Amino acid sequence: MAKSTDLFDLIHSLSGNEKRYFMMQTALQSGHKKYERLYKLMEKQKVYDEKLIMKELGKDPMARQLSVAKNYLYNLIMKCLEGYYHSFGAEVRSQITRIEILYYKGLYKQCSTLITRVKKKIKSSERYHLMPEVLVWERMLVVRKEDLKRYEKNIARIKVDEDEAIAIIQEVNRLRYAYNRIYATYLRRGRGLKPNEKNALEEDRKLMFDTHKKDKDMTFNERYYRYSGQAYYCLSVGEFKQALSITRKVLKTFDDYPVQIALLPGNYLSALMTHLLMLFHDGQYDEILEHCKRVRNLEEVVPQLKASKELLVRIFEVGPTYELAVYSDIGDVKRGMALIPEIEQGLKQYHKYISEQGASVINFNMAIIYFLAGEYKKSLHCINRIINETINRLMPDFAISVYLLRFLLHIELDNESLYAYLIRSTYRQIQKLEFNTEITDILLQQIKALLEVSDKQDQEAQLVATSKVLKKLKGNPDMENLMSFFDIRQWIDSRIRGVSLVSVMEEDLKKKPPDKRVAFFKVPSGVG
Repeated sequence: MAKSTDLFDLIHSLSGNEKRYFMMQTALQSGHKKYERLYKLMEKQKVYDEKLIMKELGKDPMARQLSVAKNYLYNLIMKCLEGYYHSFGAEVRSQITRIEILYYKGLYKQCSTLITRVKKKIKSSERYHLMPEVLVWERMLVVRKEDLKRYEKNIARIKVDEDEAIAIIQEVNRLRYAYNRIYATYLRRGRGLKPNEKNALEEDRKLMFDTHKKDKDMTFNERYYRYSGQAYYCLSVGEFKQALSITRKVLKTFDDYPVQIALLPGNYLSALMTHLLMLFHDGQYDEILEHCKRVRNLEEVVPQLKASKELLVRIFEVGPTYELAVYSDIGDVKRGMALIPEIEQGLKQYHKYISEQGASVINFNMAIIYFLAGEYKKSLHCINRIINETINRLMPDFAISVYLLRFLLHIELDNESLYAYLIRSTYRQIQKLEFNTEITDILLQQIKALLEVSDKQDQEAQLVATSKVLKKLKGNPDMENLMSFFDIRQWIDSRIRGVSLVSVMEEDLKKKPPDKRVAFFKVPSGVG
């Protein structure tokens, strides 16, 4: 049976501040603290090795009951972390425990005062799932007092509070699950729903859009999930301008409830990521970079950020990651290359916590920057990471774009010995994907034609021929979707004209109206 690594993983997830807090708290405890030895043994290991720990413990009695010692130390660390974080939920539950203590001590007036205070705090923060626990004690207090004149009135008042909390919880849950279904469809299909998929989401669409409520009549969570669901639905059906206006509403919801940024920083970052996704479609790069700066300074609003690995990962996925996406989209090689060391460090530090889609997007953007810089081997290394690790679980259009960029890299590297293999293997893989086969067949035929010519004049002639074929597909939604990742037409144009790819990108960017500057899936999206 495999040995549990839970304690080892927990110890190695601790930040420096968390470790210091744990050691400080344990130092205050009396008695012999043998578990400190176990803690230090695990802390110095790079990979968990229980046999080595047993050997180090030797004749220590703890070695005979190692599973018990591990369990004790695990719970001790968790207890210390509870004290270190002392989140809002933990604070309210602590106060509920105090309510219980005051009740059983017969201090009913103090108990009633604390109940009133906690209920007010729950309502102001919209943590309605905690309300029923408080109302249990308020109901018991009313029954215990046996005030016949006010009994029915007080019980009725408690019922109103309980019904309100339950109704809010149910409504938020309905919206949350509808949002999750819409988001899952977006991840699976991207921005091109088929009629049957659109029909499957009709009930969720109605729930999100068919409301006459104004913002002031909705709770924070209702506004957050309703507008987030609306945004991703619009994105999925291609209504991008409307999606952008809705994501602004999501961020305004946080502006109207600033306390929620501190209480739900993960949701705030998800909302910001979604908004940045829409800004990318609209080509509003300056605003994207401004938001990236705000994210990097989020510690001022969320003091617990440094202690949360999950939040640090979100910061990485929004800040430097979106900056890199901007630079890859506009062809800013200098700033992109300067940012890559930070990106590589983030991938190394957070690789266990970043989603497969997110990691693939980051690697793809690094590959583009390297490609533009002429660092083809480094670019290919990033592409191979995607192909070897996540390609079979990516959205079809993204996966095809990865394969296409790999072809161009092998052409730039003159890897002629691999051409036949690449054509065969890529064709097999792309045929498995749910995408427009007419488009993919034409692209593969043209790539194959480019690979089959070696004479310089023949290559130039084939580039011109391929350019003409691809121009006929201009305006085709599926073709434009693929080209939004990396436009091979620009690469062909640069080769024909003998100019840099960056200069072609800059020319095209100036020609395009803002709502056509698509780099749509070159950035990670957010969900909360």
